[in-house]
Amino acid sequence: MTAGDTVLAFNELEKAVEVEPRFADAHYHLGRLYTHRASAVETDFRDRLRAEKALLEALRLNPKDPRYLLELARLRLKQHMRIDAERLFGRALDGAERLGDPEVLADVHFNLGYIKELRYRSLQHRRLSPLFRGPPVGELGPMNDYEPARYGNAYLDDAGPIEGSGDEDKERMVEHYRASLRYDPHHVGAATRLMGYLLDEHRLGEYLAIGRRLRTAHPERPEPYLYLGLGLHTAGREYEIRLRVWDRLGEQMARSRRAFQVVKEEEKE
Repeated sequence: MTAGDTVLAFNELEKAVEVEPRFADAHYHLGRLYTHRASAVETDFRDRLRAEKALLEALRLNPKDPRYLLELARLRLKQHMRIDAERLFGRALDGAERLGDPEVLADVHFNLGYIKELRYRSLQHRRLSPLFRGPPVGELGPMNDYEPARYGNAYLDDAGPIEGSGDEDKERMVEHYRASLRYDPHHVGAATRLMGYLLDEHRLGEYLAIGRRLRTAHPERPEPYLYLGLGLHTAGREYEIRLRVWDRLGEQMARSRRAFQVVKEEEKE
């Protein structure tokens, strides 16, 4: 979907489902457009309802297409229905594996990894409540210390971390991101999320290798340069950052010159 074509796309797809209501792919693409446009704000649900109606109709017409399940699962994430989304992603994964569709498999594994990452991030900093202490804000706080801030700091100091909290979800997250990249080595979402984990672990060799591969595959996108620059900065290779920025500028100028030459050639004709 390119910028400026959205209104036309909606109109054409609405016409398509009206003329041929049993054309499952038309319902699917209409649902994709509505899902893409839909907000995740709970009270702003109009587009989510339209997307759901279109995608459910596509699935009614062709319940085995993993693309339809994948898109409905993405919609469920926007509807804050994470458990349903994970179940649908699992069904999409089974269907994509039967068909051997690498594009869908890459997207499904990326989304499953993202769900595991959300769960891991919610668990990784959990701590045990300290023994024989009341909550920092409550009736017991002032009884133990007349300075609430000092009491709060002492409470947090005594709250020990829960060992291994979120580790299982972290391992599954990494497995899914790596699986996504096996099916599509240039998947931007899976690459950048995996790079975030690698940076946390200070595994800069693999981080930079993925960043360079991503930059080669997507020279027109900003994410590879952002993540590559962050990794080079962390590694203390500031000089190489300047080279990478100039590289990008040179590539953009070259593309502009080529586009200009094409226009000039068309004008001559």
